[in-house]
Amino acid sequence: MWNSFNIEDYEGMIAETVRIPGREGKYIRAYWSRPITDSTVPGIVLIPHMPGWDEWCREASRRFTAHGYSVLCPNIYEDFGTGTAVEVSNRTRAAGGVPDSDVMGDVEGSLSFLRNQVNANGKVGVIGMCSGGRHTFLAAATLDGIDAAVDCWGGGVICDQEALTPACPVAPIDYAAGIECPLLGIFGNDDKNPTKEDVDKLEETLEELRTREPDEKPWRARVLLVGSEVDDSGLVKLIEECGAFVCCDRFCFGSYPGRTEILLKDDEDALTQVCRHYVQNCQCPRMMNQEKVYGRKQYVADLAKEYGADGVIYEQVKFCDPWAYERMLGSSMLQLDYGYPVLSIDRPYNVASSVGQLRTRVQAFVESIEIKKLQRGGKA
Repeated sequence: MWNSFNIEDYEGMIAETVRIPGREGKYIRAYWSRPITDSTVPGIVLIPHMPGWDEWCREASRRFTAHGYSVLCPNIYEDFGTGTAVEVSNRTRAAGGVPDSDVMGDVEGSLSFLRNQVNANGKVGVIGMCSGGRHTFLAAATLDGIDAAVDCWGGGVICDQEALTPACPVAPIDYAAGIECPLLGIFGNDDKNPTKEDVDKLEETLEELRTREPDEKPWRARVLLVGSEVDDSGLVKLIEECGAFVCCDRFCFGSYPGRTEILLKDDEDALTQVCRHYVQNCQCPRMMNQEKVYGRKQYVADLAKEYGADGVIYEQVKFCDPWAYERMLGSSMLQLDYGYPVLSIDRPYNVASSVGQLRTRVQAFVESIEIKKLQRGGKA
């Protein structure tokens, strides 16, 4: 909050230009300001406005950092050369503007950059003013991994067909159904773009979407998700967005074995009984004797049968060596010994950093399950 700091507290920040992977892995410049602190901090992606990647953007970044945020402002105008912000902005306007798809790629890269910092607390928001506000709305509607968004007087969210261009081929409002994070809009009644009528229509559309009853999801396949600890719910979300319903999970601390009933007796203290249960029924792959290994495979096969899974996804977070071995062995045994289609994935801790690759693999896996159903004479 404004002026809420203690005058005895240390305050410091680092602000510098860096290079980050943007759209399609292409490196772009970005202005990164972050507080000097031992605590974890939330992140903000500040999308530049049409005047360019300018001094105001840098000043605003530092202002947010003074209040405890790690802020990254990507140069979305990288393809339009160098010079002053005004010169680059003029070239961008003359070329018809930066394509929406390019901006979303740069924002996605910025989200990934902030989430993968060692002191990130896992929360990242997006904010933009003017054309940056429009891009913020578009990001909230089309990108994964955004925890909150602020559209500051973004014009062009609602527009006529005649206003669409090759760089901006779709009105952002048409993607509004994809917004799942909190969205704050800040507008003025005297603004020319967006007009008061545009804002009223935007509010009406968002309210209708908020209260709309969801359509029944036509799941294309049921899958059992097996693997190492999943702290990022984005993995399950990604899988289900690809049409695969996660009917059951078996993680280190997932539904199974974590929710297995523990029967306690009165002749012994509860803590000892609970400890014995987890030691004797441990499903962790660090227990590597043959009986445990084959028992875990049977356990997964039994879950798949009980919950009617069409396939199994084995996932392993990078550098978890016990699960690396388990994933390789389990993927083979579930296919050869039990006949289940298996997708085996080695994933980063934060799914958002490789969402495109994972989505492609899951989509292909779902399609392969559908093909197998058709080959057996069933419905896809």
